[in-house]
Amino acid sequence: CLYYIHENSFFVAQQVIPDSISGLANLEELNLSSNALESLPDSIGLLQKLKFLNVSGNKLSALPDSISQCRYVQE
Repeated sequence: CLYYIHENSFFVAQQVIPDSISGLANLEELNLSSNALESLPDSIGLLQKLKFLNVSGNKLSALPDSISQCRYVQE
């Protein structure tokens, strides 16, 4: 099981997080800092075990409403 992703270059080429990220059901930490991302997919809300999300250094104007489904994410 994958519990942690720290990647500030993995998705840079596409500048898009694929909807398939929701398949990482056991993911607890997701660090996508400094990727020039403009949006996150709604499917991010399906990461029910997510505790840590870092999207600093991107071009996000807002997080998707579905992020509220990630009830363990700490501010």
